[in-house]
Amino acid sequence: MRIFRNTTICKFAGCSIENCLQLHNLQKLQVLNLVGPVLSADFGQWAGLYQKLQFLQKLILSENPGGGGYIYSEYGKGGLAMINVQELKASLKLYKDSLGPERYKVKQSARVSVEVGQIRNLFWSPNEYVLVYHIEEDGLVHAVPLTVWVSLTTCSVKIHLPEYVKGFPKLYAPLPFHVYIRKEILEEEGVPVYKVRPDTIEKVLRDVDRSPTWSAIKPIRDFLKLVWKRYEDITLSSLFYTHIQREKEHDANHNIPS
Repeated sequence: MRIFRNTTICKFAGCSIENCLQLHNLQKLQVLNLVGPVLSADFGQWAGLYQKLQFLQKLILSENPGGGGYIYSEYGKGGLAMINVQELKASLKLYKDSLGPERYKVKQSARVSVEVGQIRNLFWSPNEYVLVYHIEEDGLVHAVPLTVWVSLTTCSVKIHLPEYVKGFPKLYAPLPFHVYIRKEILEEEGVPVYKVRPDTIEKVLRDVDRSPTWSAIKPIRDFLKLVWKRYEDITLSSLFYTHIQREKEHDANHNIPS
């Protein structure tokens, strides 16, 4: 358990649930920073506050039907923080409005081989991004989807690209799931943007494994579903194609007629 610093919310430690529910209207509250361990004598008080804030998040802020506008998020290094729901809704709408079936191909002469550590841009509508962390010998690529809509993910790690990288966004955040894509698809439909260090890959994978795939915050929940749908078919078809190829290779190696 941790305590809160630099915020007026501390005075609500002993309030009732009903009063606690009014907190979403206090738009002057600062971000809640979680610091230092709580002394045992204060544990009950702070534990009660923490439980009320979690209750507040789930009850008011999961759907937030037109009121308040601010929600509490338990994601990120800062712990509980206030987030503007309307900004999340606006970001989600922009993403939805840009969705389309287009998937453009890179001309043969411009295609670049897939390598571990690459952040690759996919020329879809809108563009999507993946971080490649493993490539199997038969060409099945293991990757983590990245997003430039960094407020709409449950992951907390951010990847900042250097200023000299031109023509692409400079800030990305991982999404809390893995995808599997044939290397041929990644080479046909995208290009490498930047190559990260192995320790960055490790940080991203730890963050993905620890982050929830579901959110009580509706715009985030809807965004995760939308992005997963974009990768669902390509992941299943890549796994299926790889399985068929492995069966064919096995049969050929053992002289089994097809």
